[in-house]
Amino acid sequence: MRASLGFRRLARHRQPTSRRTPLEPASWQHGAMKQQQQPSAAAETAHDEALGRYELRMDGRVVALAKYHRDGDAVVFTHTEVDEAHEGQGLGSRLAAYALDDVRSRGLKALPQCSFIAGYIARHEKEYGPLVKR
Repeated sequence: MRASLGFRRLARHRQPTSRRTPLEPASWQHGAMKQQQQPSAAAETAHDEALGRYELRMDGRVVALAKYHRDGDAVVFTHTEVDEAHEGQGLGSRLAAYALDDVRSRGLKALPQCSFIAGYIARHEKEYGPLVKR
């Protein structure tokens, strides 16, 4: 049985809804993050090689993770999660960028089996497309 950290699995990049609550100012754009949802500067990224994952921590607590395993010169991304309490804050994207930048700095390739990482690479093809092992 898999231990759950209370995180929600990121199956794919979700499209913003077109609904606004009556409390949202008309100036907020759909898909834009609310001011209180901006990624915290206190969030710290880390690479836990022993556990095979990249982490994003806030106040010392893991709030997002990207699991992987090595296959030769490739880092195979298998799963990405963000704590439900922190969804919509851009933390998954921040973690993906950190992980992919680390892969590049090590001279490795990325093999995204996780749909969130694959979607992130697709949205940032110019920057991260060359990292993908084909």
